[in-house]
Amino acid sequence: MEDLRSILYKAFESILGSSGAKALRYHVELRLGQDMYDVFCEDPGRFYRALSDCFGIGAETMMLVIARWLNDNNYTDGLDVEKFIRVLKKGGEEARQMIRRSLKQPCQDD
Repeated sequence: MEDLRSILYKAFESILGSSGAKALRYHVELRLGQDMYDVFCEDPGRFYRALSDCFGIGAETMMLVIARWLNDNNYTDGLDVEKFIRVLKKGGEEARQMIRRSLKQPCQDD
């Protein structure tokens, strides 16, 4: 069974390529000061803000593509991608719970 970290890496790699996914991780983690996949589970709004620092308005498009990739590859239980983006931008507990409910693979601390 795959863990969330490898699934998210595959999603970013499918969009950015291997080198692009590694570069993204480096720059996002530089801003976060910790593992970006851990932050994605713990504080999705913070993750999105760091991604926005790297990509500006392109962060929304990237996360739409990531959400669709997760749906298309059967890693979610019917994730509403538009709502996902709205909640991700807002952050907070609602975003954290939506991610935990939608992903078939639990975050590490679940």
